[in-house]
Amino acid sequence: MRLLIGPAFLALFLLAIAVVALGALAVLRMPYRPDDTTAPTARDHDHQPVP
Repeated sequence: MRLLIGPAFLALFLLAIAVVALGALAVLRMPYRPDDTTAPTARDHDHQPVP
């Protein structure tokens, strides 16, 4: 039983590293497109229209 604990921890450690690496790759591959069309309209809705 003791011989299985070391490789099991190593496998879990490598799996955790792989999950973090895949998550980082997924975040970095997402295109960064700031939505410029909705920014001014959202700001304009906060104020009352001037007559």
